[in-house]
Order: sequence, then C-alpha cells, then structure tokens
Amino acid sequence: MNLHKCFTIAVLVLLISSWAHLEAAQNQPRVMAQFVGSTPCDALPRELLDIAAASNCERITWELTLFTNSDIPLQLTFTLVTTYGMQAHNSSGFIGGGERKTLEGKWIKIKASKDNRGALVYELKSSEGHESITFVSVSENLLHLLNKNKQLMVGDASWSYTLNRKIGDR
Repeated sequence: MNLHKCFTIAVLVLLISSWAHLEAAQNQPRVMAQFVGSTPCDALPRELLDIAAASNCERITWELTLFTNSDIPLQLTFTLVTTYGMQAHNSSGFIGGGERKTLEGKWIKIKASKDNRGALVYELKSSEGHESITFVSVSENLLHLLNKNKQLMVGDASWSYTLNRKIGDR
C-alpha cells in the first residue's frame, strides 16, 4: 500500500510541475517582428536615444524587436538595440566598434500620423522614461521614423530613416 501511495504522489507531483512549466511557457512573449536599419546621427535621433551632443557620431544602426503575447494581448513589449559612432573606412562597422545602447519598454499601435490620418503608427515607450519614439508602417516590411510632430523624417541621397523587416509574421 505504501508503494502505491508513493507512486500516486510522484505522478501527481510530476503532473503539477509539468502543468506549471507549460503555463509559464505559454505566458512568454514571442517575436512579432524585427526591423533593422541605419540612420544618420543627427539631432532628433540623438535626443530620442539620449546620445550626448558631444559624442562623435555619424551613423546609428537600429535593431528593433517587437514582442507580443497571445495569452496577454495588452502585453506588447520591445527591445531596441542601437550602435552608434563614426563610420569605419572601407568597412560596414564603426571605428572602435561604436557605442551600444539598449532600450526596452512597451509599444502600442495607433492609427494616425500628421501626414496620413489612416496610417498605422508604432509608438515605443521606454521603461526608462525616455521620450516616445514613433515609426509609421510604410508597408508590412518597412517602418519609417517620425519626428516629434508625427511627420516623416527626411533623409538625403546617402541616408534614410527607414527600418527594414528582418524577421517576423507577415
């Protein structure tokens, strides 16, 4: 009888721990999309990313990952990894590897930009209290940085403010 009780208790403990592990796994956020790109390191991106005005900075690379959680629909989070500095000559990298920053927080979708009232806009709100960063969805594969007035940032012949989809749902 004791062996039967021990076996029953062991099975129950195993089932409960499996259920708890499955429950925890289901509540994990998943990558919805990842966007990457390079922009100039001018005044607005410096301000949005808290890059010191005195920093030697010519270019910023952006890697934005948007997470969702189907079990908790309002839990939309992001990680933005930026690297900035002076462009290395004859290379795609930065002199000295550049400086790296990571911002994390929550994101929301809103339906408006100043230039296009029906546009889908992603607003990133950093958990560190930085100013919100907004992108308009140009297509399912492209995000474009907006200025503080929710207008498209304007690039030049060499630079743009567009991030391209690297991975994610389409």
